[in-house]
Amino acid sequence: IIPISTTVTIVQSGPSAALNVTPALRTVTDPAGSATFTVAANTTWTSSSDANWCQVTNSGSGNGIISATYQQNLTPYVRTANIQVTGAGAVPATVQVLQLPSFVSVDENPESAFQVFPNPTSGLFVLSGASTEMLFIRVTIFDPQGKTILTRQCTGANSYSFDLSKAGSGSYFMKVESKGKTHMMKVIVQ
Repeated sequence: IIPISTTVTIVQSGPSAALNVTPALRTVTDPAGSATFTVAANTTWTSSSDANWCQVTNSGSGNGIISATYQQNLTPYVRTANIQVTGAGAVPATVQVLQLPSFVSVDENPESAFQVFPNPTSGLFVLSGASTEMLFIRVTIFDPQGKTILTRQCTGANSYSFDLSKAGSGSYFMKVESKGKTHMMKVIVQ
């Protein structure tokens, strides 16, 4: 009996490319600074920003950090930078830097249809405004580091009460969304 030899070739494919970037959103205040995003990947990746006021780390390989360096926001408007991260063979990811505006008080934003009183406050305050503007609003309050501390949907009244007495003293930003417009105000808790 003559032994028969057989050659067998086994081809094992590698894992599929994976790319995950967190968190999805970084909210920052108006001074210039930087924020980071964590990349979990098993491939090479590149990142780019669609805003000229926000520059990002260009590329990396595997797990890493994207550093987004942003300029001071001198406008009275919230602005957003979309950061696109693409990896070889992976589904692209988009994360955002949302930067709050630079005005100091309600009076410096005269086009606002809303008023906060008292401001400064011990923590309890009222948001009021023109009745049609107030009927359906979404209020988000950010702490001095840009972290969301309260989100509330308000409907059917022309004034709403808020309590930040447990949040501690400092300057807080209040974003009011109404009829497709965004209004920003600073609330000072003493």
